[in-house]
Amino acid sequence: MNNTTTLVMVGGKSGVGKTTLVNGIIKAFPGLFDRPISYTTRKQRENEDSSEYIFTSHDEMDSLYQKSYFLNYDESYGEKYAISKESIYELTQKGIIPIKEIHPKNQKAMKARYPFTISVLIRTIDDVPVTNRDNRDIEDAEYYSGLDESQFDIVYINDRNIPINESIHLFGQRLLAYHKYRNRFPASKRIDMENAIGYSMIAKEFTEAKRITTHNFHTLSLGFFADILDAVYNNEDNCILELGPGQGWLRKSLNRPIHNYDILELTEEMAAFNDARRKIIGSASRMPICTESYDLVVSSLGDPYFYPETLCEVYRVLKHGGKFAFSLPDSEWAYALRGENPKTTFISDAGKSAETYSFVFNLTVLKELLSDCGFIVEDIQSLNGEKLIKGEDRISPAITAAAKNKGCTIDKLHIITICLCRKE
Repeated sequence: MNNTTTLVMVGGKSGVGKTTLVNGIIKAFPGLFDRPISYTTRKQRENEDSSEYIFTSHDEMDSLYQKSYFLNYDESYGEKYAISKESIYELTQKGIIPIKEIHPKNQKAMKARYPFTISVLIRTIDDVPVTNRDNRDIEDAEYYSGLDESQFDIVYINDRNIPINESIHLFGQRLLAYHKYRNRFPASKRIDMENAIGYSMIAKEFTEAKRITTHNFHTLSLGFFADILDAVYNNEDNCILELGPGQGWLRKSLNRPIHNYDILELTEEMAAFNDARRKIIGSASRMPICTESYDLVVSSLGDPYFYPETLCEVYRVLKHGGKFAFSLPDSEWAYALRGENPKTTFISDAGKSAETYSFVFNLTVLKELLSDCGFIVEDIQSLNGEKLIKGEDRISPAITAAAKNKGCTIDKLHIITICLCRKE
């Protein structure tokens, strides 16, 4: 075994649904996931066969550990657990991703030793105790009360209010998207941390008057968002979530009521400028929101959030048939201005630099990413600067510079991407 060892480690409170999800994943995605052979000192449970565990003694476990037979050697709820190295190797040689329930307290050490493993925390939407099995609740309460969820690669909400087969599908989709794109994006913890620092610093100055590039993007996309929001607001029962509203430009520009309008912001500093029915402060990669809650999710300039864990969460919180409408800086503008750098820099009035992530894609790559996260693309366009040329807005030096670098005029430069997709 080496540091490229792949293993999906699934943890969570006792009774949260880990085993049901893992069993469902293996059945729903045959040939893609399977459990490795493991050893344990605990007693075999009723109706439990020996296909997953070899039940053995403490002495035998210690002996095999001394012979380096195991990938890990952990203790949970007073019993020993270990995974056979050989079974991991056999699965990966067949192109199968090993997946196994491993207590979160043991995942960190495994991750340190084998960085390519995938750490997963399963939780419920309300995070209340869900079991009374073998007095594990007390031990769970002590451990999980102080748990830093950001240390996990994936935090999956196992919402008991939806059918289990649907939750299994969402979980599998999340795992496959993460596995496919893990080398394309930084860890979500790093993205959140750097975005929070940058946007907290610049929040008070994030205005249309001072952020001319952002204002130009808004000008180009306003008609797109207006048409979509008009259609949704025709039904007063429809619920809307805006992801990353900044100082609230979109809702304020369209003068929409807040009775069914929620926002999710990473920082308190940005959220303070918004009115909403509900303000949710936290990571978009693990939303404390029930599955199938919204008819529409909108995100104007959602590039700081545009990575698979967030997109899969957007998909999860949308109702069936719900829409996701967003804009991103176009890759042509971004590459002409900053090359392959996935970050953008804001300069404060005091001259300080605030860096945040800005993920951009050409249309082909964007469509594939959205599809991998479950969406059906209904409309996708790259908009050039023709409207800016004809309008009265001041044109950003960043847009002028990108056109010059590209060797074209502003009206020919693709500046912003707009997209409408839906959840089946």
